Amino acid sequence: MSGPAGLSLATEPAQAENRRLGFVEVLSECPLHLDKTPQQAERWVREEMTKVFPLGVKKDETVEPWSDWRRPSFDPETVAAALGAGEERAPRFCRGFPRRPFGSDVAFKLAGAGGDGAQTAAMLIARAAINEGFDATHIPSYGPESRGGTSYADVRVAESEVLSPAVHHPRVRLVGVPCTAIAQELGFVGAKNVVALGALCAASSLFPAQTYLTALRQALRHKRELLALDERALAAGVRAARE
Repeated sequence: MSGPAGLSLATEPAQAENRRLGFVEVLSECPLHLDKTPQQAERWVREEMTKVFPLGVKKDETVEPWSDWRRPSFDPETVAAALGAGEERAPRFCRGFPRRPFGSDVAFKLAGAGGDGAQTAAMLIARAAINEGFDATHIPSYGPESRGGTSYADVRVAESEVLSPAVHHPRVRLVGVPCTAIAQELGFVGAKNVVALGALCAASSLFPAQTYLTALRQALRHKRELLALDERALAAGVRAARE
C-alpha cells in the first residue's frame, strides 16, 4: 500500500435492533508511514488528510426499532420491474457477431481505481451485448475502499453462450487516449469512463456506437441531466481513438 487508508467499521447496536447498518470511518496512515516517522505520519493525517476526507457525522437518522420484514415476491412482473426490465425490445444495430477478429467469444479486462467508473463501463458493455442478442457476463473485483483502491472487471461476450466468465489472458492492443483530460474539457471529470468506452468502441469495432448509446440511455433513464454529457463523452472517446 502506497498511501493513507480509510476504514469503515460496521457498528453493532443499530444492527441488533434490525434498524439499519451503522458505520464508523477511521483514517490511518500508510503502513510505510509515507517516508515519515510514525509521529509525523499521524500528524500528517490530522493536518492534511482530513482536509480531503473530513471526519464527522455524515448522516444520522432516528428510526424506531422494527422487525416487520416484508415477504419476498416472486411474481414475474414485480421481479422484472425491480430489475428495470421491460417488454420493449432494445433496438439492434449489429448485423451479426463480429467473428473477425474475435471468433465466437471476446473477453475484456477493465481496470482502474475505485471511483474511476470501471464497473459502470463493464456493466454498459454487458448490457450492450445483451441488447444485441448475445450472451454476456460481468464479474467485478474490488476492495472495500469506496475511492482509491484497485478495481477490476472481467467482461465476456459470446455469440451464443459464455462458457467461462473469467478473463485470464486478454488480447492486448495499446491505444493511448487522454480520457481524464478529455472529460475535464467536457466539464465533468467523472465522464472519463464513458470517454474510455468510446475509445474501446473505436479500437475494437465490437459494436457500433449506437449500441453503446442505447445502453447509456437505458442506464441513465432516471438521470436525464447526465445523458447529453455522456453522449458527448462517448463521441469524444471514439474520435480520440481514431485519431
